[in-house]
Amino acid sequence: MPGDGEGVDRRLFISEVVWIAPGDGEDLVPLRRADDPEAWERLVAADESVVTQVDDDDPGKWGVHFPTSSSTAPWLMRRMIEALDLAPGMAVLEIATGTGYNAALLAEAGAVVTTVEIDARLANEAPWWHWTSPAAPPVDTSSTTSPSSCHYVANA
Repeated sequence: MPGDGEGVDRRLFISEVVWIAPGDGEDLVPLRRADDPEAWERLVAADESVVTQVDDDDPGKWGVHFPTSSSTAPWLMRRMIEALDLAPGMAVLEIATGTGYNAALLAEAGAVVTTVEIDARLANEAPWWHWTSPAAPPVDTSSTTSPSSCHYVANA
């Protein structure tokens, strides 16, 4: 089924550093892919949300680490896309690009996606992780198999 995520590799959208809670009620700590590739892989392959940024990318800004971007659990993304009842070529405006994974799932389902992000770093990097990966197939930016555009909106 288009949009089931089978054709979109979530790993390509997740940053090299993710954030985990080592214990119940404990502050988030970074999990670097380079330091523990097996743990990173298990977390990203799981059907649950992954925190990809804390403190607006300024760790320690608020004393404890507060999640400010994540990759939503794949099961929930599938349910949201199913609820949309997408038809091929349908235009979708996504608010909050985040990692870009949801936009890729929408595009895989046949939507023409425009995605908007308030965080400049996420807007500049996240959607392109997949498309610039050596493992990614060539992308025709005029096709409906990829988000048509990503826009940064300054936090006024």
